[in-house]
Amino acid sequence: MSETSNDWDERLSRLRKEKHEIGLPLAEVRQVEAYLKSKWDIAFQSHEDWEDRLCELPDELGEEFVEVMNSRADLIADCLPVPPQIEKKFYDLLSHPDINGIMHSQKTVCILGGLVWVTAVIQRLGLSGSLLDLGCHTGYQSQWYAEHMGLDVTGVDFSLRAIDAAKDICASNGSLEFLEWDISYPFPRQQTFDIVVCSDILGEYSEQSNSLIELVSDRLNDDGVFISIGNEPMVTNAQALQREASKHDLQFGVCDVIGGFDGDTFGGKPVLLLTKRKGLEVPEDISRQFFTGWETTGFPDFANSTIPPSEKSLAYFRAYNIEKSGTERS
Repeated sequence: MSETSNDWDERLSRLRKEKHEIGLPLAEVRQVEAYLKSKWDIAFQSHEDWEDRLCELPDELGEEFVEVMNSRADLIADCLPVPPQIEKKFYDLLSHPDINGIMHSQKTVCILGGLVWVTAVIQRLGLSGSLLDLGCHTGYQSQWYAEHMGLDVTGVDFSLRAIDAAKDICASNGSLEFLEWDISYPFPRQQTFDIVVCSDILGEYSEQSNSLIELVSDRLNDDGVFISIGNEPMVTNAQALQREASKHDLQFGVCDVIGGFDGDTFGGKPVLLLTKRKGLEVPEDISRQFFTGWETTGFPDFANSTIPPSEKSLAYFRAYNIEKSGTERS
């Protein structure tokens, strides 16, 4: 037990020290990119291409979706909470096969970056077993974890239409199941997991950060790992995060950033790993630590080079560095 604990502590410590190297070789990043495009029609595109594809939607469907999308965007821009009925309608419409690929393509840089980051961490820490994908929507991340990482995956989302679509698309995979569930209600099972991954389940100005931490702790096995992608309301208040993580037996693992050029501008999302075992407290300067990946690693020079716009991301930056140095991941 002691040796296993020491091995884990060493791997996690190394991950923190080498966080700017968390990534996959170039061929594997391109494999993830190809998976997203071929299976889910999620691919890098310019803002103009995205607008053109949106305009090509059938009239009634396109008008309804644009109306809901704009109403939601206006509320977010005014720093107002999005009413549950608008949020649910947006994600219900988002699961439509004519819309799903178009809209998720707008976030390709972060979807690709998130899958690459989680995959690399699972490999480097030697994680296995079961995974809970919170906010799975139509299952594009869940299916990757099940088919390519060999994990037993449960995907949950508050949109029943998205869950139904996920079941249809991923029906042949026996190690993958989907459940409708809203974070406002108790989790529908007593099941616990070795890994919990949560991507942008919190709204821009959500007050559910504390309940998310409690939920994750309840769903994690001892020694389990929680990975949060995005979820800015949870990670921008260091004191609240420290308090809630400590209260629910979650310790700091590593924080990082994903992102790059999305076809219109540069942007990123924070990534946070917490672990349910003895370890470090969440650092007070965690908000600053998230975005050191932009400035201190040479990424700006890489992004301003002549590489294709679709590769101006941290996922590709690190992949090229891994290729260049011949670094082997443990």
